[in-house]
Amino acid sequence: ISACLVGSEMCIRDRYLDARQNNSELAAAQADQAARAEAVPQARAGLLPTLSASADLNATSTSLQQPRQDTRRSGTSYQAVLNQPIFRADRWFTLKAAQAEDQQAQLELAAAEQKLMFDSAQAYFGLLKAQDALAAAKAEEAALKRQQQLAERGLQLGLSDRTDVLQAQAGHDTARANRIVAQKQTDDAFEALDTLTHQQYQAVQGLRHDMPVLLPEPNDARRWVDTAVRQNLTLQASQFALEATQQTLSARKAGHAPTLDAVSYTHLRAHETGRNL
Repeated sequence: ISACLVGSEMCIRDRYLDARQNNSELAAAQADQAARAEAVPQARAGLLPTLSASADLNATSTSLQQPRQDTRRSGTSYQAVLNQPIFRADRWFTLKAAQAEDQQAQLELAAAEQKLMFDSAQAYFGLLKAQDALAAAKAEEAALKRQQQLAERGLQLGLSDRTDVLQAQAGHDTARANRIVAQKQTDDAFEALDTLTHQQYQAVQGLRHDMPVLLPEPNDARRWVDTAVRQNLTLQASQFALEATQQTLSARKAGHAPTLDAVSYTHLRAHETGRNL
């Protein structure tokens, strides 16, 4: 679509990008997806080996007056523990649940982006429709205004009666009321566009008259319905939400299952000395 906003040369794609930068629902979906993505490495960390180390340095000194004697002792020790989980069913199910929730968040984000595209297109074409209706209402009002003037002129010349003038005036008043309603609908359409994009536009340019309008391929409503059901992002997100719930339930049940870890433990006493003076 080559329709662009007058004066700013911004096409419908750029207007969607404006809406994307200011849409609260999309921002919330992006933040939620980022938060759930962080849960995956956190859950995976429960299945990775852990290493802990510590060191201890101590020194003691003892002094005696009778007989005079000083004793000093010092020692250093090191300790390291390596733990590798071998069988942790609860942590495994927790990881699977986190992965399912991550997939759910990605699909919900894609659905939010898709909805924003639809809202942008709907606001754009709704504004074009309102502008066309306003143009038609103005043309009708001008035509009936001219008809009223001709009726009044005919009355002055004796070519028409008072009834013709009143009918022409009533038609013009109706057209004027329709034009006011169409103007209000156009203003509302501009307001909807401004609310969506957080930008203010004075006018929009319509579609090119040579834009081709083609039939859908395939031209079968049932096949499109089946495709929509199969590729619906919200339904796919719901399936991953169900899987995440099932995995979380399995993780809680596995909390009573036995666990098996491989542990490597080292302890070293470096030295311990003492002397008398």
